[in-house]
Amino acid sequence: MQSTTAKDSLEILSRGDSPSILLANEFVDSVMRPDEELSMASDFPLLLGIDAPTTRVVMMRDGAIVAHAASRDLDVQCGSGSTLRLVNIGAVCTSAECRGEGLASELIKTLLEKGLARGADHAILWSWTPEFWKRQGFKPVGRESIFLLDASQITGEPEVEWSELLPGDLPRLFQLRMQHGPHVNRSEDEAATLFKLPSSNTYVARQGNRPTAYLVLGKGVDYDGAVAEWAGPFSTVLQLAQVAMTKERRSQIIFVGPESHREYTRTLRSLGCSEGTQPAAWICPLHGSSWPDIYIWGLDSN
Repeated sequence: MQSTTAKDSLEILSRGDSPSILLANEFVDSVMRPDEELSMASDFPLLLGIDAPTTRVVMMRDGAIVAHAASRDLDVQCGSGSTLRLVNIGAVCTSAECRGEGLASELIKTLLEKGLARGADHAILWSWTPEFWKRQGFKPVGRESIFLLDASQITGEPEVEWSELLPGDLPRLFQLRMQHGPHVNRSEDEAATLFKLPSSNTYVARQGNRPTAYLVLGKGVDYDGAVAEWAGPFSTVLQLAQVAMTKERRSQIIFVGPESHREYTRTLRSLGCSEGTQPAAWICPLHGSSWPDIYIWGLDSN
């Protein structure tokens, strides 16, 4: 592996520097989504938005961006009132002609150092390129179960009263998702952004005006046709899945959730759904502390 050269310069983008951030976002799209209409910034607004409270680093060569990486702090509320600070790393990419030179590794090292200086306990990410991240000091933690649910596997008509997301629902939805246990602390504005990501639809079960369960079908490009965010009794969530498949004319959807959630895994296994597993996340300890037994849900990975 070659090292960076004298003509390379690592730059940290300033929050709100619209021209530089827009240029960086164009680079990210050209590398990570050259054939997609939906931009990465639209898909990950809390990481790549112009005013997002993130750390963005780029490697410049001859006045052009040739590598990029970003990070965002996540505060996870754990049991007994304790808080775990994570550095969520994403949008790591290098132009094709510069790969293999260690540029992304230099950017990741910078993000880890800055996260450590801010008091972060771990860095965290989600990736389908495990070998690269192992070389950066990351390791897999936890397991999540992935099920393929076919509409034919659910019998009868859904009996749930439901609606799409309504104004005023978010406080109750957050109460439901807190029943999972550990959760990322979010402002109301952040929550509103996450529940309205492109290519996603939220279905809410109700008793009168009170939400009792919900699911989010889809999340940008990576989770088309998948449910990675849901809360409430899983029997009710399953009825919402039936509603969503009918409304969106889908014959199948994918469920993603923690392997440790017994009602979730037991119910979908009893229906005969195809099942796979994968690491729940990839983490890099920054303070030598052990990883607690927690699961970061779908929308919180943004």
